[in-house]
Amino acid sequence: MAEPIYFGSTIWDVVERAKRGDERAVDQLIRTYQKPVTQFIRRQGFDEHAAEDLAQEVFLRISRQGILKRVLQSGGKFRSLLIGVTKNIIHESRRTAGAKKRGGDVEIRRLPSESRVEVPEAPVEDDATFDQYW
Repeated sequence: MAEPIYFGSTIWDVVERAKRGDERAVDQLIRTYQKPVTQFIRRQGFDEHAAEDLAQEVFLRISRQGILKRVLQSGGKFRSLLIGVTKNIIHESRRTAGAKKRGGDVEIRRLPSESRVEVPEAPVEDDATFDQYW
């Protein structure tokens, strides 16, 4: 059976200092929550390296997009915010991976008009005629 994921109690004074841009407080939040976030991502089926990359994305998004500045102690648990952001990143990662599998990362290039071949229209009377023409 998998080991439970432990999110420690939120140290709100550290969150408040991080909101004001204190780099040491941001580092402390990352050290406190990186392992549980990574474990959560691993349990969603990602390998170790992908989980670490996605966990980094969680903390980058929280700090760079101003999410941390909107956190209020009266608004709920900090770990609920972390899990919500983590789930969004996991969803985006899976959607992007699915799009790549379907050719979503392929650049489509058009041939120049002078290199296009004119194809005469096939007399499509029935399947046999079409197959013969083809």
